[in-house]
Amino acid sequence: MKESILQGTTILAVDDNPTNLEALSDYLSEFGCTVLLKLDGEQALALLDRRLPDLILLDIVMPGIDGFETCQRIKRNPKTKEIPVIFMSALSETVDKVKGFEVGAVDYITKPFQHQEVFSRVKAHLTIRQLQKNLHEKNDKLEDLLKREREALEREQKLTEDLRLNLSISLPHELRSPLNIILGFSQLLMDKLDKNKPELKKAFEYASGIHKSGNRLNRLVENSLLYANLKLLKYTPGDRKSLFRETAIEAKRFIEVISQRTSVEARRQDDLILELEPVNIQISPTNFEKILVELLDNAFKFSQAGTPVHIKTTINTRLCILSISDQGQGMNEKQIDTIGAYMQFDRKRHEQQGAGLGLIITSLLAQLEGGVISIDSQLGQGTTVSIVFNCETGVPIQNTLSSRSSSIIGYNGTKLHILIIDTDATVRKRFCDLLVPIGFDITEADGLETGLEKVKALYPDLVFIEGRLLPAPDDLTMLRQSPNKFPLDSVMVIAISDSMSQDARQRQGERKLYEDVLPMPLNPEEILEIVQRYSGLQWVYQAKSDS
Repeated sequence: MKESILQGTTILAVDDNPTNLEALSDYLSEFGCTVLLKLDGEQALALLDRRLPDLILLDIVMPGIDGFETCQRIKRNPKTKEIPVIFMSALSETVDKVKGFEVGAVDYITKPFQHQEVFSRVKAHLTIRQLQKNLHEKNDKLEDLLKREREALEREQKLTEDLRLNLSISLPHELRSPLNIILGFSQLLMDKLDKNKPELKKAFEYASGIHKSGNRLNRLVENSLLYANLKLLKYTPGDRKSLFRETAIEAKRFIEVISQRTSVEARRQDDLILELEPVNIQISPTNFEKILVELLDNAFKFSQAGTPVHIKTTINTRLCILSISDQGQGMNEKQIDTIGAYMQFDRKRHEQQGAGLGLIITSLLAQLEGGVISIDSQLGQGTTVSIVFNCETGVPIQNTLSSRSSSIIGYNGTKLHILIIDTDATVRKRFCDLLVPIGFDITEADGLETGLEKVKALYPDLVFIEGRLLPAPDDLTMLRQSPNKFPLDSVMVIAISDSMSQDARQRQGERKLYEDVLPMPLNPEEILEIVQRYSGLQWVYQAKSDS
């Protein structure tokens, strides 16, 4: 019975003896093989350029190039290197067999031929060759399938990421306007209602509840937008400057102001323990405030009133380690490893407000500011979050807060957004250093065009603008006659100037371009007075004086 493995295969036999070729052809053809015959290596190589057999039977001793050289050329050719080569030779010395394997042969057949040996070796290597082909085909199919699956997964992930980021960006913007109305009117009701009157007490509680929930939602909106912007930095690294404005801040004073204000809001001021070293950190004040507020909010939220929340700074040469510890519910190792956006734990057992963005925003901000964050936590024992920053010790930074304002730790009402438009970075820094620690959201612009774009995008509560950037009378008339509304007409504007005469101020005032003038050089008392006057806020002072 003829073996099916040989059926339909093609075998190339190369030998300078025609008798040997004829014998091989007659015998192998009986098994359904196509046998190609060549008398030397050159002819065999020429044939391989046109046709690829399944197996090659190759004589060693031939005129011209011998079998070893022919095999080497076959194996150097990417098209033919996978074809199995079986040497045919009367030579039986071990050295020749070793050399044959070294040049790429897979087996030997000795002359004179024994039919059973020829059949067994040809059958074995054709079987191996067929298995290899099948394996390669399956591998190719599997790789193609994996490639398609990977591409599909990447497309799905990108679509998901794009959708999530689009929602994180567009949704907060859409929510801001109605939220501002809810917060504004609920605050107005609280201001107008006398909670001491029995008939108004319930109404005051309703207004207070609306305002509290509005603030929670507003924080979620702002955190969602910040998270989206931080994640988008991976795709738009050029936007980093808009989110990260490094400046040297006096960390001890900054932490004291932020932590005391946050503890008052949480009604946990008696639980706050500060152990702070005087140190200067190069970091954006806005981002440092966000890091502190989120970590403190978690510490207060996940620990019981009456248990300590400890803030400590440790200086190690040019490194500052900021650690915030609580004795709350804690986390296990798995929960720490899986911390991410919108991740919360044990929701059924613990009432948690917010969407779980705090820690991941803190981590992203710390990393992008050059810090290293670590979390040490044990279930039922508490959590310590530590961040390592580069720092400088020595001469403290000049505090821009006056003796009166230094006692201010915040203000009542919703968080206010102030835009500073000034070409002088030092001026913008003075505003940030003064207003960020007491709770204001500050945006900077270094020119009129950029500032007007930010006015249209952010609709700030108050705008301070360099006097020289204000449009001239003719330009202002033209801007107001254009189809688009002039952005500064929609917000409250304060001019910053050291050269505007009283007449010029009066003329500007008549055109209602700005509400007031803040003279140079800047005075913290005057800044705070104007902010209070045009924002209608009430300062929150420290309970104790510094005397």
